[in-house]
Amino acid sequence: MFLRFCHAAIALLLSALLSSCSIAGAGLFTSPKVYDVRDLTVLADIRVPKVVIVSTDSRIAAAIAATVPRPEAPPVVLSVRIGSYRPDISPLNRRSEATVTVTAVSVIDGSPVATATFPVMSGTENPDFEAEALAEVIAARIRSLFALTMPSGRR
Repeated sequence: MFLRFCHAAIALLLSALLSSCSIAGAGLFTSPKVYDVRDLTVLADIRVPKVVIVSTDSRIAAAIAATVPRPEAPPVVLSVRIGSYRPDISPLNRRSEATVTVTAVSVIDGSPVATATFPVMSGTENPDFEAEALAEVIAARIRSLFALTMPSGRR
């Protein structure tokens, strides 16, 4: 009899504990804000190679073109600024890093609606692909932030 009472008490305690966890965490996670990205501009310091600027621009533009427009989302234009560029920071392999600032500007009134600043680092063993690797890391991060579709490799 006492053993059944202990089993029932433990089951009741566990169910109360599990239900309190679901109530406490209900408001912790909110879905990220989604924007209808229309176009972009990539700006950079003079130290940033032109290949990084052009490759970043073309990769994000392809992602914008591949993304289905969201009519319920506010329309924005992205301003991407690549700064603090440091090429070849590692003696063993080709690593580059930069600081990227992305600002989403409203198409309706021209005001900034979102800003993100983040460091990026890329590495490659082939020095010919160092700039392309950094451009892909920057574009991948922006695709992730603004829920853009990865463009298809087929033409």
